[in-house]
Amino acid sequence: MADIIDLTAKSQFTYKGLTFKPDTNRDIIGQLIYRLNKLKHANPNASRFKGKDEIIESLFMAMKDVDYFFFTKNGNNYPNTVIGESYLCNVPQKRMGHLKPYRGDLVRIVCFGSGDNWRRDLAVGRILT
Repeated sequence: MADIIDLTAKSQFTYKGLTFKPDTNRDIIGQLIYRLNKLKHANPNASRFKGKDEIIESLFMAMKDVDYFFFTKNGNNYPNTVIGESYLCNVPQKRMGHLKPYRGDLVRIVCFGSGDNWRRDLAVGRILT
């Protein structure tokens, strides 16, 4: 049976061996994520949000400008399941897969797109402190 995780948690949680912390939204990418989430929750009954596509495009371009790595996940290897969810994570030294290049770094993992059958578009990038 799959682990049940409260994705709205305001404190850190552990999922699949990684400890995730809430995103502080202090840099430009974090501010775009914050704007996207604020827009999404402004009208929960609307099927399309005015301005959502423009914010997602701005977010994608900002992440591309600072060398975020983009990948698609299928299944549940990462907790991000909704567009706009983001977490900070200290990547362990022995981590493999998409996070291997970020060993020992603090990274942001953000969901910026979704598709069929649990397919999610994620981006990961270093957070400069």
